[in-house]
Amino acid sequence: MKKILLFLLCAVVTQTATADTEVVLSLLKKMANAEKTLNYEGDLVYLHGPKVETMHIVHAVDQKGERKRVMSKSGDDKEVVMDAQHLFAVMPDAGKILVEKRRPGQQGQVQFANLYEANENYEYKLQGKERIAGKNCQVVSIYPKDNFRFGYRFSIEEESGLLLKALTQDRAGQIHEQMMYTSVAFPKTIAPEKFTATLQKDEYQWQESVNATEEGVELPQYKSVWRLQDLPPGFQQVESSQRFIPGTPGPVEHFVLSDKLATLSLFISKIEQSNVPLEEGAGRSGSLNIYSVITDNHHITVVGAVPKNTIEYIARSLRRDP
Repeated sequence: MKKILLFLLCAVVTQTATADTEVVLSLLKKMANAEKTLNYEGDLVYLHGPKVETMHIVHAVDQKGERKRVMSKSGDDKEVVMDAQHLFAVMPDAGKILVEKRRPGQQGQVQFANLYEANENYEYKLQGKERIAGKNCQVVSIYPKDNFRFGYRFSIEEESGLLLKALTQDRAGQIHEQMMYTSVAFPKTIAPEKFTATLQKDEYQWQESVNATEEGVELPQYKSVWRLQDLPPGFQQVESSQRFIPGTPGPVEHFVLSDKLATLSLFISKIEQSNVPLEEGAGRSGSLNIYSVITDNHHITVVGAVPKNTIEYIARSLRRDP
């Protein structure tokens, strides 16, 4: 009799977990679509580590495509303007404007791959409801099954599907990063001038990040001599390329790794003769961890919104072919 009751209990728990997963994935799909297709404007608070920033965000989709502008309201002056082709980051304190070409399908605020596809490395749960910025939200969580990845808790506005609050936390429940709207509106149209950078000045220096094969630069066919071995469970290399990065004398190899939800980057640059010392060790900003090491006369840097142990594990797994 006890075995039968235990079997029935397990069956009920499994059915509930499956139902939760299906509902959560449906909400996440609605959330991802809302971020890219809705007109919205509002103020939000962003907490990462000891820092607290307030920002104003404007997003629209019209005959000119998708456009977004984010402007800081506290801390250092900075402004980001994004259209379908480019992302412009205006940094008055540095006197620079950073320009990066957007790749097809590149998302904005929520940087996840395959967000609304079931992932065996996580558990999906419904967590009730709450009100954010005067809007009713459904709360969902994505819980990691091991310590190699972070978990997430999202508050999704019921009617529009827009993400109004997000927490990044580890398996122990410690919060590493969070974002929350304090006000939000969904206008039918947004004036074009709201997407014009207001902090830009003519004397600012422009820096553009481009692929190593662009702008007429001829390079031999790219073939990496580096290999990743013994990656953390669930992670795999999904992309590799060579790029020019401002401040580096030569092309930098760039590997992208993913567990089908979280993504991280690995950069490999050859050490040139320079009086500038290269840093080694670990660093952190909110949920973003970074780890650098020098190997075989190359500077290796791994960065991503995953736990510190995952970053270091991947850095140590890199090997150069003889």
